Amino acid sequence: MNNPNSLLKIFENFGRVYCHHHLKKWREKSPNENSWEALDFFFQHTFPRGRSDSLSKKYYCFTISILEENLKDEKDKIIDIKKFHEFKFDELWNQVKGTIQRKFSVEQFNDWTKENIINQQQKALLNSLLTKDYNNRFILGNIEDIYMVINTLSFIEEEIEDLNIYKHLDNIMSEKGIGEAFGKLKQIRGIGDKLASLVIRDILLISENKNISKEECKYIVPIDTWTEKLLRKIYKYDKNKKELKNILCERLNEIYEIPLVAAGIWFLSINSFDILIELLLNCSNFTNLFNNDNIYKILEDMPIDSARNWDVCN
Repeated sequence: MNNPNSLLKIFENFGRVYCHHHLKKWREKSPNENSWEALDFFFQHTFPRGRSDSLSKKYYCFTISILEENLKDEKDKIIDIKKFHEFKFDELWNQVKGTIQRKFSVEQFNDWTKENIINQQQKALLNSLLTKDYNNRFILGNIEDIYMVINTLSFIEEEIEDLNIYKHLDNIMSEKGIGEAFGKLKQIRGIGDKLASLVIRDILLISENKNISKEECKYIVPIDTWTEKLLRKIYKYDKNKKELKNILCERLNEIYEIPLVAAGIWFLSINSFDILIELLLNCSNFTNLFNNDNIYKILEDMPIDSARNWDVCN
């Protein structure tokens, strides 16, 4: 069996495949120079929140369409600064966050909106997010997503003069370190370790920043259900997510590009079936491996997920 550490270079290569499929367009759009593209980038990375990708995509697409109607300058294709400040997002968030402890449903929040919003622009925006038809009457039906959107816009208004959240985070990483940017992201409602790491990892990949210390690895590797499962199988550790991340980071050194390894692990973990089929169809050496009797010897002792092994009840 290969040493698990020898797989790190393979993960790097999968990271390059990830960049080709998912980051090529962002390099072309230059979110570092365009406040609207920066906001789009940010929400595309913060809506994948422990649910199906298809549902997260619907929530993201719906939200970005509403914000585009309300905040985008169609002539210059950036955030309209005048329009943005008219919404007074910081004041709105200070009022909205008082509802959080009440555990509102979307319907209850909609009722609250009708009575408590400070100005008409805010009322119209939230009314669109809560009730507007989109893609067969789809609305933003998750209260945590609503809080995340409002708090993000409040964060931008309060801290970022040119309203470019991508450039702001990139500058913080350059001037104060990756850990500082990670902490800033986690101040936003609904953004935990995984989403903060996802945003940071891809900003580093787009900027091709390779000056990353081993100690900063913990801020760059997003661990979700799929990557956790992959790392458990590779390193054969029954550990929690934090410990798995530490195990991986301990094995990385200066010869590996940490953001690429992190992206490769994520890409492989969620696309493993599609990757297998592509290799079977297009790689003769790989196909020959499966035609060889050695495949039995390799896989005969492969551990089977307990959920799929009904021979033993436990």
